[in-house]
Amino acid sequence: MNLLTKNGYLCNIQLKIREEKWFQANFLMSFFSIFVKSCLYFIVFRAVFLNSAKVNADQITLYYIIINIVSLSISAAQSVSYCHMEDINSGAIIPYLMRPNSYIATNYLNNLALVTIRLLFNMILIFGTSCLLGQRMELFSLCFGFLSVLLGFTILYSIQAIIGCFSVWFHDITRFRDVVYSLLMLFGGRLIPSDLLFSGLKQIVYYTPLPYVYDVPVKVLMGSAHSSMVFSQMAWIILLGSMYIYLFHRRVKHNIEFGG
Repeated sequence: MNLLTKNGYLCNIQLKIREEKWFQANFLMSFFSIFVKSCLYFIVFRAVFLNSAKVNADQITLYYIIINIVSLSISAAQSVSYCHMEDINSGAIIPYLMRPNSYIATNYLNNLALVTIRLLFNMILIFGTSCLLGQRMELFSLCFGFLSVLLGFTILYSIQAIIGCFSVWFHDITRFRDVVYSLLMLFGGRLIPSDLLFSGLKQIVYYTPLPYVYDVPVKVLMGSAHSSMVFSQMAWIILLGSMYIYLFHRRVKHNIEFGG
């Protein structure tokens, strides 16, 4: 806490939150849009799986609604690669590198603060949806799931930040971002829950960070995940975070400072 205060990180976070207050209408509209999309998900998936003999209609509907809410709650991480690319290509990153506080820490903490605030509101929607479908969540699952969602956000943030560092070699890195988005859609639980993938593919997927962004946090919220999955999330954060820090300092910062 002293480190956060000393280097001005808390001040940056407070300024970022105050900045969001100026656009309260956007926040309220985003919350309303999540509610509307959740209602549509309920109508569609409830109808599709109502008479299914293979899956529980209420449970699979709740899964798709929650993963929709989670993905929208942490969607800020999707723009990280683009922001890095713009800062690097335009030279806007240079003033940040001259400041005492870290560019990496400042950007991550600012995004984490905003995601946390939005997620607090959206957890109310998640709890209400579970009650509506007769699968009321326990307080422990909500709290543990809240943590797991933030870990999933950190994994996605790290992946996008690594892609952003590719701007040293590529002028446009959005193609890499789009590929990652497609992989998350196909194998991260957005399109098909990881449990429903055939056994061989399911085993391979869990050796990648893909299911730990969306699928695992949803399962934690629904009380169907093992605690080991959360530890796996932490392991991926350490691995991907280390890769990001290395790339940023050894490539991005080095190339800017020495013109490499």
